[in-house]
Amino acid sequence: MSAKVIVIDDIRDAADGYAQLIKLKTRIDTLATDDPDEAIEMVKANPIRVAILDQRMPKKSGTALFQEIRGIDPSIKAIMLTGEAASHEVGEALYLKFAAYLHKSNVEKLPSQVLLCYAQYEVDIAKRSQNVPKVQLYKERKGKVLGNILEYTLEYSQVIEEEFIFPNTWITTKQVNVGEQTKEVDKIEITQKFIYETAEEGKASSKIGLDLSVLPKLKNELEVAISSKFKEHIFSESKRTLEVLREYKLPQEPVNPGDLYVVSRHYQRAPVYRAIRCLLLEACQCCGNAEPHIVIVYQLTSKIATQQCDFLSDRTSRILPTGIEIH
Repeated sequence: MSAKVIVIDDIRDAADGYAQLIKLKTRIDTLATDDPDEAIEMVKANPIRVAILDQRMPKKSGTALFQEIRGIDPSIKAIMLTGEAASHEVGEALYLKFAAYLHKSNVEKLPSQVLLCYAQYEVDIAKRSQNVPKVQLYKERKGKVLGNILEYTLEYSQVIEEEFIFPNTWITTKQVNVGEQTKEVDKIEITQKFIYETAEEGKASSKIGLDLSVLPKLKNELEVAISSKFKEHIFSESKRTLEVLREYKLPQEPVNPGDLYVVSRHYQRAPVYRAIRCLLLEACQCCGNAEPHIVIVYQLTSKIATQQCDFLSDRTSRILPTGIEIH
């Protein structure tokens, strides 16, 4: 199951301890970190309902970090847990709509505060699902009971990165060795319009907590919804070849053999994707229970990233980004 609570404290042992206390008392999977940047990535990848933040941390204050977290999901509830916060910091936390403030000397009350915030998050999700137009993705009957139907809807989708490049998608379109000069047509094939956070479906199902039999149909409908919302010219075919005439050249070896020079240069291309965080709601029409799931979807754009990789005479290498092209 994905984690739904996160604890951020600059003392890692303390963060781990608070997380263990919460999980033991509430049975809610809880993450812990001492790094605000890692916390942001955890919130992006998990359906977090409650964030517990220390206020005074060297990299970033708890109130500043909460503002970033709310940019990912405005419904997330926050608890300030600190032993040092001044009165004006507590006031700022309340102004930023922290759900609660708790001194570390009263840490035994933390699990009950987490449960209250968790329940409020669920109430907010239920209200939002009633008042905001939602995109119905898929329905299926659960078991043999006539009215027991599961409905999957897209509650909202948010771009978290406009230009995302998978490291393993770089391909070399041309290699030029020292002293060579040539003109050729580069070709690159784009094969996937959508990529999910995990390419292997079994792992993706485990990650987002969805039944494997539902995932293929859900993905098709989700792609239609994303394409409708984030409209732009993308590669409409499953495979398309781009051809561009380019000139390649590399100087001759220097006269002085001790001078550093480029032995071989690799020109590389990679498709550019848009990273989109989607909140899916799995609702049972029979009992009214609703479970949110997070899915990260990467949508192919019309952009191609370029770079050159130089292999030098001293057996080192260097990579130089050369820009992004729009096709």
